[in-house]
Amino acid sequence: CRGNNSLLLDETKRSLNDALLVVRCLYQQPFLIPGGGAPEIELSTKLTTWARTLSGVDQLCVKEFAKCLEALPYTLAENCGLNPMELVTQLRNAHAAGDMHVGLDIKKGDVTDLVKINIVQPLLVSNSALRLSAETVSAILKVDDILMSR
Repeated sequence: CRGNNSLLLDETKRSLNDALLVVRCLYQQPFLIPGGGAPEIELSTKLTTWARTLSGVDQLCVKEFAKCLEALPYTLAENCGLNPMELVTQLRNAHAAGDMHVGLDIKKGDVTDLVKINIVQPLLVSNSALRLSAETVSAILKVDDILMSR
């Protein structure tokens, strides 16, 4: 390969690799969902509602997991120099009102229906991240159970 410098070549290689991984994800699971934190906020909203029907430790665990899901849009907003508290609150309100496609539009610095402006991501990416998160939480909780039983 030839290029102006090795940094440019490395970045080009990384970008091509990312594009190929997206194609592979779409081949394995050909579904797209909104990006911009919309799925995480939607799931957080549903889990928070479900947690209200639970009690004790179960309620606490579900509520905390729901709160952790909000870290993705919060961090996304923060990394873009936006006000994360304000935007995540707007996202929560939109999803509570039933607007499940609303997420962060970082170009405008606002929340909007991301499907309408074609900001989407492969479903497999979110599924994998969520599965790994849940497995990690489960492992941590099991360690606590083991320590408490000793």
